[in-house]
Formats: sequence, structure tokens, C-alpha cells
Amino acid sequence: MRKVKYVFLALAWFFAVSICAGPWFFPSTSQLQMLLSHGASIVLALGLVMWLFRRRGLGSLVERVAGVALNTWTTALLFGAIVVLGFGTMALSMSVRDSDLRAKGFVSYDAFLAAAAVGANSRDEYQRYLEKVAAAAEQARRRKLAAAAAEQARRDAAASRDAALERLVIGRWVLPIDKAGEVVTIRKTGSGYEALVQFEGGSSMTYRLKRVGQRFSTNDDFGSHFRILKDGRLQLGDREGPGDTLEILKGRPRSQSEVDAAIQAAFTHAQDVREEERCRKDAICWGDRFRLEAIPLCVAAIENSARYDYRWTNGWLEEKFVPGALWHGRHGQKLGQVDYIGDKLMLQNGFGAWQNVIYACSFDTRLGLPIDLSSRPGHLPGP
Repeated sequence: MRKVKYVFLALAWFFAVSICAGPWFFPSTSQLQMLLSHGASIVLALGLVMWLFRRRGLGSLVERVAGVALNTWTTALLFGAIVVLGFGTMALSMSVRDSDLRAKGFVSYDAFLAAAAVGANSRDEYQRYLEKVAAAAEQARRRKLAAAAAEQARRDAAASRDAALERLVIGRWVLPIDKAGEVVTIRKTGSGYEALVQFEGGSSMTYRLKRVGQRFSTNDDFGSHFRILKDGRLQLGDREGPGDTLEILKGRPRSQSEVDAAIQAAFTHAQDVREEERCRKDAICWGDRFRLEAIPLCVAAIENSARYDYRWTNGWLEEKFVPGALWHGRHGQKLGQVDYIGDKLMLQNGFGAWQNVIYACSFDTRLGLPIDLSSRPGHLPGP
């Protein structure tokens, strides 16, 4: 029975104190939040009272107070009175709060909280604040549009200026990076001609030029000049004689990265040209370059030219032709013709006898076709 009294007393104090104190101290929270926040405090207070009551040496006053608090009828009456008082107080406080909000022009408590967050004490102040915010946003939008228009006008002016300069360009050339790495642009100006030299990395120089035919001379002490050759390339030179030759560059680099890319591309092209010239002088290198294309065609040509039956003697992992190649005849290097040689073939004669042969396939690298076949009995000498 005593445990039931404790539970009933705890619930009474829990609901009563939460309903009475909640609206005053926590007007912005829900009733569930108020009950949970106050419930823990009431339970702890009740536990403290129970602990004091169990201590017999605290005096008659504490025992009497605890006895009255634990009386069932006293607790019930107290609970009813506090509940009625609590609901009435809560209703009164909410009515007073709503009246105060309506007096300030707010239609809801949420609107009041939004105004309070920006320091407005009335709906008019909050409305003026919103108007200022809207005006500031509009000004920011107009400034952004004006800045965008000014930037576009600057870009249009730069594009127009570049287009006008581009119409005056005589030509544009590029020197590979392995030499100096530069892009030379020669264009006409109001007083004559000028050469703009852009180097890899971002630096540049401008020369004033005097034109005589296809030669553009500078006014420096070295007698530097630019000469447009018949094939369109640009040759640099000075008093000591001609210098480097620049390749034609199509298009106009619009940024330093494009200039660097053009120089790098010219360097790669120059490397490829030098590598091809070196390989063109070596029969083995030139033959290896076309080997994958030539060997299948040569094998087919040899098989088709066999008068009787034929039999290849190479294994699965063995090539039909030996590595390398030879120039075909006296003019093979000039004409780009190479010979591939092998001895992994047996041919049958008219009497049915088999004989091993050494064969050669002459391949024209310009035409991409075999142009001659030859064979003789025997084996190639060993290594």
C-alpha cells in the first residue's frame, strides 16, 4: 500500500508542477517537452523526501510533514487543486501572451520568434527589416549584372582588337623546343611591320621590322632578319648568315598554354622527322618498320607462286623470315624497297621430290606490295 502511495504522490507532483511551471518558464516548448524536463526534477525531489522520511533521527517536524504528504486523501485533494490551478494558469498565461502578440501586430507565435531573431519588437519593425533585406538583395543583383555586363564589354573589346590585329598578320611560325622554343608572329602595323616572339614559359619580345620583298629586317646591331622561304617556312638570320628555320603554325594561340603546346608539338614533329630520316638510311630499321605489314603479303605471294606443292618447316614459335632486311638492288634505299629473306620452305618438283630453298621477298614500302620473289636451293648459313 505504501508503494502505491509513493507512485500516486509522484504522479501528482509530476503533472501539477509541470503544468503550472511550464508555460511560465518554457513558453516556446511543447507540453510533452515540459513534462519530460520537469518530471526528472520531481522524481529526484520525491526520492529525497522519501530518504529523509526513512531517517528516524530527523525530528518530529519532518515526520509530520512526510505523514501528511503520504496521506492518500491529502494527496488526492492536493492533486485536484493543483491540476485545476495549473490548467487555469496555463490558459491565462497563453491568453495574455496571445493578447500581447496581437497588440504588437503578430498573427502567430512563430512570426514573433522570427522577428525576435532579428531584434524586431513589433510587426512593423519586422516588415521594415524585410524591406531592407529585399532592397539590399536587389542592389547586389544589379551590381552583379553591371559587373557581368562590364566584363562582357571588356571581352568583346578585346576580341574586336584581336580580330583587327589578326587581319594584319602576315604569318605565324614555330621553332621546336629543342632549339629555342618560340612562336614568331609577323604582322603589319600603321608604321610598318613588327615581329612578336613568344617563348615557352610566358616571356615575349617585339621587334620593329622593315620589309624588302620577303625579307623583314630589324634595326638591331646584329643585322637580325626574318626571311619567308618559297615553301612558306620562316628562316632566321643575321650578318653571320642564315640561322634556324621555323615551321608554319596554323591558327592563333590564344593563351600561353596554347603557345607552349604549339612549341611542344613542333618539337615532337621535329623529333619524328629526324627519327624518320635516320631510320630511312638504315635497311634494318626501315624494314622493321614495315615488317608486320609486309610478311603476311610475302608469305601469300610465295605460296601462290609455288608451281607444285610446298611445305613450311618453321615451328609454331619460329618466324618464316630471318630478322632484319636488306635494300633491294642499287636503288632500294632511294625507292624504299627492302628484301626479307628466309629458308623455312620446302618445294616439290615435278617428280615428287622435296627440296629446301632459300627465298627472298622484295617489298615496296611506298606501294605497300611485294614487287619481286626469288628462290634457290639450299640453307642459310648458321649463326
